[in-house]
Amino acid sequence: MAVGWGNVNAIDKVFSILETFLGDTGEFKLSDIAKRTGLNISTTHVIVSALVDKGYLVQKERRGKYLLGLKFLQFADAVSRNRSIQSVALPVMKKLLADVDENVVLMVRDGPDAVVAVGVEADHLLTVSGKWQSRVPFHAAAGGKMLAAHLPPGQWETMRSSTKLERLTENTIVDWNVLEEHLEKARHDGVALDDEEAGMGIRGVAAPVMDRTGAVVASLDVVGVKMRMTDERMHDIKLAVKTGALEISHSLGFNDSSGPKGPESS
Repeated sequence: MAVGWGNVNAIDKVFSILETFLGDTGEFKLSDIAKRTGLNISTTHVIVSALVDKGYLVQKERRGKYLLGLKFLQFADAVSRNRSIQSVALPVMKKLLADVDENVVLMVRDGPDAVVAVGVEADHLLTVSGKWQSRVPFHAAAGGKMLAAHLPPGQWETMRSSTKLERLTENTIVDWNVLEEHLEKARHDGVALDDEEAGMGIRGVAAPVMDRTGAVVASLDVVGVKMRMTDERMHDIKLAVKTGALEISHSLGFNDSSGPKGPESS
């Protein structure tokens, strides 16, 4: 059964307008957009105007045709960057897995969360499922802390003012001042730690992955059960993670002499 436009939500309407630009010349008058989407001219004008304001559409001249804006190039660049990082990182991650015999994941930031972009799992009877760590509040995961430690000041202040530090375990840091001390230590040491902060019995160690400009674009993490990631092993694991992260960074064009961009960078 066909669904009338009156029954679809606003998001569907926005995407229907954007998808119009994927065909033909990619340039359309307001009336053309309304005709192709089935929306009335008033609704089309409201949505198109909002998309122009946000940079997703541009109008060549007053009362002229609309076309996709440069904002979409940023998305294309982000997709390309993430894919290239994953392809470069995976061989290094497999080598790290063989060295430490624990799960290895590459994490990126998505708002206040750290999200697994790709992972390889150790073959243990008692292990951490990759799905467990697919999305974790940044303050509870080693990788999330490392990513947050290198946020520019403006982004950090925005996240601090809009994010509640949720307690996941009795070890989760929920005090912003204490968290900032941990982030400062992570910047200094080059590794961030998670000691049963995202899950009881689970430890994590993360190091920064940098692009050619020195910007931290991901974190390389080893995640495993505490009974195997003992205090005695942590020194070697930290060193292995830092070495792996640096190898990935070099493949992305990073030069050691520049060092990672700290939070003072804009």
